[in-house]
Amino acid sequence: MRKLKPSGLLWQGEAGKIVRKRLEPHARIPPHDHRGAEVFVLLAEGRLVLEQGGARLELGAGEAAHLTGEAPVALTAGPEGAAFWVVLAGREVRRLRAEHRALLELARKLPDPEVLVAFKDALAAHSRYEEATVFRGLDAATRELMEQEHALIDRLLERIEQRPNHPEARAWVEQLVTVLEGHFRDEERAAYP
Repeated sequence: MRKLKPSGLLWQGEAGKIVRKRLEPHARIPPHDHRGAEVFVLLAEGRLVLEQGGARLELGAGEAAHLTGEAPVALTAGPEGAAFWVVLAGREVRRLRAEHRALLELARKLPDPEVLVAFKDALAAHSRYEEATVFRGLDAATRELMEQEHALIDRLLERIEQRPNHPEARAWVEQLVTVLEGHFRDEERAAYP
């Protein structure tokens, strides 16, 4: 048993996470999304206005709302402020793992030049998603380590792309797959400890 913080991250796991927030009177959280998650807002104290996709919903103490994580949502506290919980029910972890599996499957088919183009496109899309989700909550040391892994992945890809017929190309692919597997494990642990 332990006492929880009055605000901040209360719990995070594969199923999602729970965050407790407190806003001062009239404070606003600008539009943001929670891609891949179902979002539940449970208001404990005060008043809170949620705005998403042109719709506006006002909550009073004891009320709750469900919204999609795909569209940006803005939150504004009422005149007495607001204390609330946000529950993010995770489809994110399933999405992240599915992306990891697909990327690893493509990587194993390298150095085929056609596969390389598809792999680089998929990796770029994954990097954008990673930056918007996984990297958001990382401490500086973990973020630096993951960025170093990105640099190693980029160097290996460049080597494979420049010399796909080199006798060592297959070994470079195997090294890339090994680095990706470790990086993806680190990502999943960082995002869903």
